[in-house]
Amino acid sequence: MLEKKNTPITHSLNQPFYCSIKKRFLLNKKGSVKKTFHLDLDLGEKDFHYEEGDSLGILSHNPPTLVAKTLNRLQLKGHETFFSEKKQNLISSLSWVMRANLQKLNRKILTFFETNCPKCLEEFDLRELLKEENKDKLKAFTETHHLIDLLFKNSNAAQAWAELFNLLSPLLPRFYSIASSPALYPKNIHLTVNKLEFSLHDTIRYGVCSHYLCKVALLNDPSIPVYLQAAKRFKLPQTPETPIIMIGPGTGIAPFRAFMQKRMTQEAKNNWLFFGECNEAFDFYYKEEWEEYQEKGYLQMNCAFSRDQEEKIYVQDKIYAQKDAIFEWIDQKKAHLYICGDAQKMAKAVEQTLEKILQEKASLSPQEARNYLKELRKDRRLEKDVY
Repeated sequence: MLEKKNTPITHSLNQPFYCSIKKRFLLNKKGSVKKTFHLDLDLGEKDFHYEEGDSLGILSHNPPTLVAKTLNRLQLKGHETFFSEKKQNLISSLSWVMRANLQKLNRKILTFFETNCPKCLEEFDLRELLKEENKDKLKAFTETHHLIDLLFKNSNAAQAWAELFNLLSPLLPRFYSIASSPALYPKNIHLTVNKLEFSLHDTIRYGVCSHYLCKVALLNDPSIPVYLQAAKRFKLPQTPETPIIMIGPGTGIAPFRAFMQKRMTQEAKNNWLFFGECNEAFDFYYKEEWEEYQEKGYLQMNCAFSRDQEEKIYVQDKIYAQKDAIFEWIDQKKAHLYICGDAQKMAKAVEQTLEKILQEKASLSPQEARNYLKELRKDRRLEKDVY
């Protein structure tokens, strides 16, 4: 009889895999202004294949306190059902409030409150906001208000809650770069998660998914729905001898922890890491691991701790300070470059710094330097995992 081969199961948004959090601890030391957690997810015995550079999609739900407050303001108990126009089936009020995006407002939702909530008209002047000539004001309003801010007690909106619920979008999955290698952790996935907290209208609000993972989810409870987002380009070089330059401030360090775990098993020694955070004493994530790699000759590392001196220093400054060696690694050693982290500022600043180095070291014009980076991307030698 032929032996059956185990075919890896493909999980997706509509067919997630359920795992549990085995361990969870704060990476920041006392005195830090941040709350960044290390999470160890237990995959159990099921066949869940991942690779270095992949991301994990998390399907979270809203904080219990916000769910309860929302239902209360709409005078709902949680067991009521409504017909979802998108899903074409009945959904309970509790189930939907747990999974709906309660932070994202739009014109349709505000139009609903204009019609159904006289107090909102008075408090926020919605009729004026919704005029076509006030698009900028409307955008600013939706960026600084959540649904709960419009749900006043005893509002007429409670009478049309089903109509309101059909205007809400579901929470989207949140993707986190995997911070472990299957070479060392075939049955576990590690994540590096910054727990987002912020004040809005004198109340503390939370990043939905980070709060869920770092606070709400119970340990050893296999109820966290996840699925894999395989990296198409953010992959290690095929040959271990190829040098790599990793640029990952903050939680952008996550995939490079996975990279180094794999490179250690390959005995690949040409690895250069640029890391940045606020304070070295409080925010040096996985410090002992990086120092061990350095001591064994597998890693060279440059760190930028922005608040440890009067003048702020960032990873792009550390890169430029090493411009001679950086150019040698890129141009002569044919290193692969990886950037992970903030897309808006950091990634752009790093690429501008690389362009500046190319202009100075290779005597290129600004356009020629941009074309050089373009060729690196084309050759898959410059990859980004930014958000």
